[in-house]
Amino acid sequence: MIQQGVARSVRLFRLFLREQSSSHQFYSNLARDAVSQVAAYGEMAGKTVVDVGGGPGYFTAAFRAAGAECYLFEPRRDALLCNGAALEGAVLADGYWLPVRDGCADICFSSNALEHVADPIGLIGEMVRVTRPGGLVYLSFTIGSTLYPLHIGTVLRLVRSVRGAEIVDALPRYYPSWCRFVVRIPWLREVLTWNLLLVLRRTE
Repeated sequence: MIQQGVARSVRLFRLFLREQSSSHQFYSNLARDAVSQVAAYGEMAGKTVVDVGGGPGYFTAAFRAAGAECYLFEPRRDALLCNGAALEGAVLADGYWLPVRDGCADICFSSNALEHVADPIGLIGEMVRVTRPGGLVYLSFTIGSTLYPLHIGTVLRLVRSVRGAEIVDALPRYYPSWCRFVVRIPWLREVLTWNLLLVLRRTE
């Protein structure tokens, strides 16, 4: 298990080196990896997934390939259309005000969008709202030098204040799963973790 985790991290690191030169390959593989991470918490087939801030739809496409019904909501038209035509069923919408009813999703997913919003707790709260009780919120974000710099300790405190949600898991997104212990060490986590994955469950 540890060996497989290390092999995955090495593979992702090699992909990151080709992000600029082979962006389609990079994001397609990253999306498949993210869906695989989500699938570790439950079956994908037949689940309803809301993809918040998913750009042109790499993650949505990967969820659909895994058998889920995934719906993409992206606030920026240029991001939605950066590969040409928008993905089928994609909606131009702000993550703060998703045009869907409460509890409609089994999984609400967001990859590297939180660091691009001025009100992270507003986005997290909205993701919890659209998730059904017992459903999961998958949220990852980059630490430190971003548009709106985020720090792990701050985000964990914010998430714990969200009514109706509990933390299921917190770990460095691209490291082997056994590295989750790093997130429990306040000073070390801010230095060693450059992208955090949070998995939340809606409780009510």
